[in-house]
Amino acid sequence: MATGDLELQDILQRPLYINDQRVGVIKGERNHPNRERLQTVRVMVDLDVAETYMRKPATYAPVHKELLKGIDKDGNVQVSKSFRELQRRWRRTVRIQEALYAPEELLDRGVCDADEIEIGYITGLFKVKRTFKLMKITLNRRTASRYETYTELALPVNMIQRSRDFADDLVLSKRFEKIIQSSVFHQYNNEAGPVIPPDE
Repeated sequence: MATGDLELQDILQRPLYINDQRVGVIKGERNHPNRERLQTVRVMVDLDVAETYMRKPATYAPVHKELLKGIDKDGNVQVSKSFRELQRRWRRTVRIQEALYAPEELLDRGVCDADEIEIGYITGLFKVKRTFKLMKITLNRRTASRYETYTELALPVNMIQRSRDFADDLVLSKRFEKIIQSSVFHQYNNEAGPVIPPDE
């Protein structure tokens, strides 16, 4: 079966292998209405693989659909690249709790504050020292007007407390009014808008 023919319903809950070594089990993909944006599947990674090929073991990680080459005679989904290639791609992800996310899995997702009030959505991710450390959020009009702040702002990725994959949104660790009063907020935002440091 060619890669382009693989549909989620064909591979869901199937083991994922690189040759004869198991990576984990395919558990789904991002909940997004625009299927063209869905470039990865979500995989529950086996612990020994996570410990060997991740900087810090994570339970879930993305695997790009272009790497899925087909289903073998044993019913396993085969990856076309090596573990080293998978490791390289996992290093270019964003960690939220015990899961890794590819950048495209986070772009245009809704963002809620700690009270789970939606404040906007992610429109950009930026690297600092070759690691995704900052996100650009476009605020909804209600939030920008209420707090008299910019329509776009930058915040550290580590302010994301959790992902609500079922709702396709992200929840921050603080209430928005506390965020805009923090020194971190002023470090990355000024009157001209977001301050994005150059990657080094």
